[in-house]
Amino acid sequence: MAGAFDQIVGKTVDEVIFKDNPSNPRQQVFLVFDDGTYFEIYGGEGDPIKGARGIDKGDADWIEQLGQDGQSVLRFSG
Repeated sequence: MAGAFDQIVGKTVDEVIFKDNPSNPRQQVFLVFDDGTYFEIYGGEGDPIKGARGIDKGDADWIEQLGQDGQSVLRFSG
């Protein structure tokens, strides 16, 4: 898996958002941390799973609003 996965070590996940899109990236998973940052993991049909280049600032409400028409969104919080 490519990406900056080492940057998420030690962070606490507050919410997880799954998105299924009509075009690429077909599937996205956002790990939303309790410090107001998130990390994106994504892939498409036949593509390997990839991680974003790094941690970004943003909360779950902001992430949920991003996207494409026709996408489905699942949001989980603990």
